[in-house]
Amino acid sequence: MSAVRRQFSFLALFVGLFIVLASVLLLDSVFANEKAATESNFITLLGESFSDDSLFLYSAKENNGQTEVVLPVIHSNFTFNGLGLKWQLEENSDWSFNLYVKTDKTDWQPVNLMTESGRDTSYIYSEPLFLSGTDIEVKIVSDKNISEINNPFRKLDLIYFNTQQAPMNFSNIYRKTAGNNSLSIISREEWGANEEYRFWDPQYSTPKAFVIHHTAGGDGSDDPAATVRGIYYWHAVVLGWGDIGYNYLVDPEGNIYEGRAGGDGVIGAHAYNNVDDINYNDGTVGISVLGCYENEANDCYQVNEYNDNIQKAVTDLIAVKSAAMNISLAGNRTLYGTEFPSVVGHQDLDYTLCPGNILEEQLPSIINVSLEKLSTLQQDYKGKLISHNFSPAYFINSQADITATYKNKGALSWSKDKVYLKVHNSATKENSIYYLSNDVLPGEEYNFNFLWQADDAYGEQRLTLRLFRNKKYIPGSRQFIQLRLDSPDQAVLKKHSLPVAMLDSWNPGVKIKYKNTGLTAWQSNNTELYVNGQKVSNLNESSVLSGENGTFNFNIQDIPDLTKGYNKLVILLKKDGKTAQYSRFVWTIRID
Repeated sequence: MSAVRRQFSFLALFVGLFIVLASVLLLDSVFANEKAATESNFITLLGESFSDDSLFLYSAKENNGQTEVVLPVIHSNFTFNGLGLKWQLEENSDWSFNLYVKTDKTDWQPVNLMTESGRDTSYIYSEPLFLSGTDIEVKIVSDKNISEINNPFRKLDLIYFNTQQAPMNFSNIYRKTAGNNSLSIISREEWGANEEYRFWDPQYSTPKAFVIHHTAGGDGSDDPAATVRGIYYWHAVVLGWGDIGYNYLVDPEGNIYEGRAGGDGVIGAHAYNNVDDINYNDGTVGISVLGCYENEANDCYQVNEYNDNIQKAVTDLIAVKSAAMNISLAGNRTLYGTEFPSVVGHQDLDYTLCPGNILEEQLPSIINVSLEKLSTLQQDYKGKLISHNFSPAYFINSQADITATYKNKGALSWSKDKVYLKVHNSATKENSIYYLSNDVLPGEEYNFNFLWQADDAYGEQRLTLRLFRNKKYIPGSRQFIQLRLDSPDQAVLKKHSLPVAMLDSWNPGVKIKYKNTGLTAWQSNNTELYVNGQKVSNLNESSVLSGENGTFNFNIQDIPDLTKGYNKLVILLKKDGKTAQYSRFVWTIRID
């Protein structure tokens, strides 16, 4: 193709690009509760409709064999404080490239990849960058010549957002934990977490180590809470994780922010090794320092300084949480076949530069200082659960006489009018309190005896046992108890005659057979079959004993709200109005 024809082709495609960009501009402004709103835009910069030449539509130049492609300026209708990219690549694409962004208030900044993938693994995501402005440009840099480049992108999306709107009464919450003698943590409510974004159900494990990160995309300068809200939005909404990945975040002033919802022992999303397929999230606590702490690899557009405020906040946090969750800080531990110290950098577990060489070099000091602080915490008051007689499973509404034996492992006595056991139920969110009946000297054991009442809903349940003295947690006393509550009414599907497809004029009869695997008998007047929340049939038999089979009959047209196309049927058995455990199953039927 001649130079003139090529220039003409580029010019024509350039005009087409602006037309397509105008058509694919997708505004996704998300308004949170009245405490904190997030404005955001999602824009497709490159899509499947573009040809291989589309990369050169705006501006492409060569310099010493390196090609730079600058995409059109994006004008925002609001002032943003953060942005990021996500993209899909063509299969077998071998084109290596780097991405850069700049705003009307900044120069070109490198875009860093996220090492953890989101739920949608077909996309590659960047770390969020905390840059402000109203205009954005994106640049693609390759070490290939223009003539050698084929467009590697199936899609390239830009996401930018504004999390600067603070929650009410937020401006004075900074506690400057570095200057306090006790640990203070800014709660999710205080830093303005929009809980409507969170759909991840907390899962728990016993932590053995701490993983240190940096956020890489900025420290938040005068408004670090807005940066925390931006990271939360990126993790929960953009990546689809349903919550923020880190357990805690620390800003350069030494303020500590609560991250992942769920409290101590909750599993975060901060250290999954995709290459080796090892989930280091399970068994670790993720602490991320706001800012970028890499000064060797040109990975930071602004390198932050590791200061005394950060050191104090991080070591205070590690010491207090080690005491609370019985994490040993001395020596090494083995997790998933890998041996490492009690505090490690993200790069020690995964293929990443995080937390940067500056933070990585501080890890030995962090461990030593945290050990000293933990020793101080533990010397006065410390307790440990020696034994308990909780069973792994109970029936709903049952009761059990429980004995939980604790040992006083501290240097001071426990006073009967000051020390008590708190049992927290994760399902009901209720707390039960049991006081000492006598003082307990150092080295002595004490039996807490109480009657425990099971809930009326079956499923997994988690109890947390902790000792308190004058409402302050006694280090080392926390213990998680995993239980399963079963219903005496249980059923297992044996057979059914549901069709896979049918015409809308048909009305076939259906027979469903369940086996009674529970402890109680079924009666025709109290045992019913439900489909999509509506009753469709009573038990055919007058009575079905445990171990016997019972049947239900109905016609397809008895099911309400069926439509042409695919219909999902949720089928379950109820006795006395309550769902029989294990009876639920889902069936899909196509109606033509």
